[in-house]
Amino acid sequence: MPSIESIVKTRRATLSYSYRTYLARVLWSFLNVFFSLTPRCLYSVRSVVLRLFGAQIGRGVRIDPTCKIYFPWQLIVEDYASIGRYAVIDNPGLIHISSGVAISHYSHICSGTHDYTKSTMPLLRLPVYIKSNVWIGTRAFIGPGVVIGKEAVVGACSCVLRDVPEYAVVTGNPAFRIHTRSFSV
Repeated sequence: MPSIESIVKTRRATLSYSYRTYLARVLWSFLNVFFSLTPRCLYSVRSVVLRLFGAQIGRGVRIDPTCKIYFPWQLIVEDYASIGRYAVIDNPGLIHISSGVAISHYSHICSGTHDYTKSTMPLLRLPVYIKSNVWIGTRAFIGPGVVIGKEAVVGACSCVLRDVPEYAVVTGNPAFRIHTRSFSV
């Protein structure tokens, strides 16, 4: 069995990203200061800044200035979606947010994890797809590789580690289905 020191040195010597990505991350960290200082009502300015860094942002998107986005070039946000205050978009892998999605305050969406079956624990980039008209409640966590079906609701403080079917209402840690949405006219 190798020593802890050799395992950690091997892990740290393994590049998780290309040098180009590291450079982009440094540039984004400086520009992110400007992003976070924009007045709340300037949604279109933040959309332009994100597009400059490769994000695909639709019409009428509202992203709060306090939202933390790690990799704009790995983000797709379709028309009329919104991302609330202090939400975290931790996206070493793609995060695709479809139209009409509402991501509430302090929610965390993460598309990265590590392969714990290997001693070097390489980074895994597992895409997250949030389908149309989904509501993600306050302080919810959406894990890597998850698909949230259209019209689903994720309750506050839920931890979603598996796919959520269309129209499902889930809550808890780990999240479980408590209801199916139905609409009255």
